[in-house]
Amino acid sequence: MIASFDVFDTLLTRRVGSPNAVFLLLGKTLLKKGTIDCTAQEFAYSRQEAQNLSLSKAEGKDFSLAQIYNELSLSLHLNEEQAQFILSEELAMEGLLLIPVPGALERVEREETAGKEIIYISDMYLPSYFIKEQLKKYRFPSAERIYVSNEYAKTKSSGALFNHIATELKLGPEKFFHFGDHAKSDFEVPIRLKWNAQHYKEIRPNRYEKLLNDRTWQTDGMSAAMAGASRYSRLSTKVTNSHERYIRDISAGVVGPVFTGFILWLLRKSVESNIKTLYFLARDGQIYHKMAEVLVRKLNLDLKLKYLYASRKAWRFAALTSIEEEDFKSWILVKKGNFTVSQVFKRVNLIARDFDAILKAHGFPEENWNNKLLASQIPLLKNVLKTDEVNRAILAKAKEQRAYLLQYLKQEGLTDGDTYAIVDIGWTGTSQDNLAKILQHVNMPAPAGYYFALKDKGFHTDVYGKKEGFIIDQSLKTGYVVDFIGLGSLIESFCHADHGSLSYYNIVDNRVTPVLEHEKNERVIKWGLHLSQETLCSFCEHLFVDQKLINPYKNLVVLVMMVMKNFGRKPNYNEASTWGSLMFECNQEETKWSKLSKPYALKEVIQALKYGRLYSDSFQWAEGCLVLTPKWTQYTLRIAAKTGRLIRRSLGMTVSKDEAGVI
Repeated sequence: MIASFDVFDTLLTRRVGSPNAVFLLLGKTLLKKGTIDCTAQEFAYSRQEAQNLSLSKAEGKDFSLAQIYNELSLSLHLNEEQAQFILSEELAMEGLLLIPVPGALERVEREETAGKEIIYISDMYLPSYFIKEQLKKYRFPSAERIYVSNEYAKTKSSGALFNHIATELKLGPEKFFHFGDHAKSDFEVPIRLKWNAQHYKEIRPNRYEKLLNDRTWQTDGMSAAMAGASRYSRLSTKVTNSHERYIRDISAGVVGPVFTGFILWLLRKSVESNIKTLYFLARDGQIYHKMAEVLVRKLNLDLKLKYLYASRKAWRFAALTSIEEEDFKSWILVKKGNFTVSQVFKRVNLIARDFDAILKAHGFPEENWNNKLLASQIPLLKNVLKTDEVNRAILAKAKEQRAYLLQYLKQEGLTDGDTYAIVDIGWTGTSQDNLAKILQHVNMPAPAGYYFALKDKGFHTDVYGKKEGFIIDQSLKTGYVVDFIGLGSLIESFCHADHGSLSYYNIVDNRVTPVLEHEKNERVIKWGLHLSQETLCSFCEHLFVDQKLINPYKNLVVLVMMVMKNFGRKPNYNEASTWGSLMFECNQEETKWSKLSKPYALKEVIQALKYGRLYSDSFQWAEGCLVLTPKWTQYTLRIAAKTGRLIRRSLGMTVSKDEAGVI
């Protein structure tokens, strides 16, 4: 029995996604050596066109690398010596970029152990001696037994190469079992010839990897490197069911490129600004920190990376020196998710029982402290918090927490005097504002901050330190402001952490210890957070960032937005169902949770009619919700939204988009 294996993208694959990227990187190498007098892109185009010409003249057979270079010599006016030199450089580049497909060697060895003879069959223009070298390099058995189409003038795709092998080995088709990634050449054709065959379709590029490969020229090869990293991390990360498979594939093909683009941007900014330490703020910064650790090591940067336990709640509280109306409105008595007396006192680090008499006097007996507050009770509770006794207690606790936070910052090296910046997802930079206010108490300058996106909410001022946004910076009126609408919650879903939010700081054995709402974020861990983070770290680990060939600091904003929109605006049902099942916290206390996406119901139809647009809660992924919604409800929603728009316009009202809705 013979086990035959396709080679390229079945056993060996390129670190960069497509052959076109090989030609581009080859062009860069030749340009640096002074071998060519055109751009790397022009060389790559000519190399691809030479291959296309060779294919058109092959008449159903196959063509060799030498034939390609005959065509290339004419188009680039190369003499024989130059052509041979470039050909050898191409082989060297292929050797640098080729790596084994995860699990491929084990597959071959498994067939060999089962008693089958191993042979290799490839439709390829590269010479067999080169392919043998690569197979031997990675210890594939029986590497000498290889059939390469261009050396036999027969191809797999036509079936002629399979027939030739069967005739040469004098065996019937039932004695062969072929394995490969191409649906036609490695499965349909051998099956038609009565061979046994198995199709490794998971090795083929998925839609996100194809998208990345298609942008090779625009990104100077960086997107191709991302396509290669996506495929490798996808194939090397083990999963046990379809839910895990979609988490892994979305992490590799979407989140990996999106967050890597952001991290490479902030690393470039850090180097340019002579930043010595980056502090990644919990919890959104957990995955940024993990990915950045890999990339800083690969890029050999002299940059310290630290994970800082922080939260908007804890830092906002520590920054309090007086309680203003804005504090009640924005967080102490914020209505989102509903709240109780006990929860409000917890927000300001107090215990309701310590103020029993005052609460009773204002109409809040103890038996009602855990009941949801009515709208009419909120002003009464505000009066409780404004009393001298409660107000003094809040500010005393804030002062204590401020001291603890300053000690924690010193403990983490932030106050040592080195240049540093904080890193967070966004959106308005209020954590940076509060940190700056706290540092004023020890006469320290305001920090710098790098953010995935910055929205203009009136908080941007250099008084609290310079802030820079990657995909959006509305203070500068730059970035994809309109395209980003409705995608904020999706980006937040990409960077959940495996622990609860920071509640406050405490002193244990003379060290400041963060006290969390929950030690473990059980819901997102159960969903598959660790699998997602493992895949993302694998993506960074396998990203090809040889700076002689690829510029890792290439501006990737356009690419990142394209990937985000491709997934965020056009998810399929399985993607929306799997990623949309991630649970989101709906309040500060982490007591109310909801899915990122769930099917729309009758109430959303009414809202669509009222607002003239598809509407969802601010923490939900609207397009994911829509995909999960039955078709008849989708149709009703669209009719309702269209009708609502007409009504609003007839009344002179506007129809706006915001984070909570899309038309």
